[in-house]
Amino acid sequence: MKRNLFILVPLLTVTLAIFSARTAFAGPKPGPGIDRHKHYEPYCPRPGRYYHTLPPGHLTMRVANMLFYYRDGVYYRETPSGYVIVNAPAGAVIRELPPYYKQIPYENNVYYYYNNTYYVRHPAGYTVVNPPAQVVVSNPPAVEAPKETVVVTVPNPNGSYIPVTLEKYSDGYKGPNGEFYPDYPTIDQLKAMYAVASATAERPLPEELEFQVPNRNGSFTKVTLRRTKDGYVGPEGEYYKDKPTMDQLKVMYAK
Repeated sequence: MKRNLFILVPLLTVTLAIFSARTAFAGPKPGPGIDRHKHYEPYCPRPGRYYHTLPPGHLTMRVANMLFYYRDGVYYRETPSGYVIVNAPAGAVIRELPPYYKQIPYENNVYYYYNNTYYVRHPAGYTVVNPPAQVVVSNPPAVEAPKETVVVTVPNPNGSYIPVTLEKYSDGYKGPNGEFYPDYPTIDQLKAMYAVASATAERPLPEELEFQVPNRNGSFTKVTLRRTKDGYVGPEGEYYKDKPTMDQLKVMYAK
């Protein structure tokens, strides 16, 4: 009996691991009473995200002489770093649509929409198409607003710096060039994308600037300005669009 248990426990562990992996990649499935045609906006990882391996049960397809991999409405390409999610290639054919697609009738045609991709019926199933502009305008995709933005100062080879603004989303960070990082990117990653050898970018200014404003009696008044996204704010709450001159500060603070 004990011997059978020793065999059964590892077998159950492996089975559970395989089931969990399939469930993680497979995405949501329609339950009882769920309309497959209703658009529920299921979570789909955005293009640009990398994975070390392909999801179980993926399909291999060739479109325009390029190799793609597909699973549950998501398309992948192979790269030296792994498998990256890409936009659906026009002309790709899948046998059946993922759950929760949306139907859009237009001029005697029906377009099927899922994960920012439009399909029409094909003899072998459904094919990816570029729909008429009227269809896109009438069906704008839901866009998640970034939770916050983060400015990273990336060093250039010449010793200068260049600011790079990242947008933080629920599943990672998006860079100015549209690239997506599942985790907070390292400086090396950002340098590879944005560092410029001949950059003229200056070193970033500190968050606060201090000035010694001369008074009429020969003494000085210390004035600290706080740098904001688009200007400077003084101790009295006054706003300067550009770095203020000493004459401007003397009018406000000289005694």
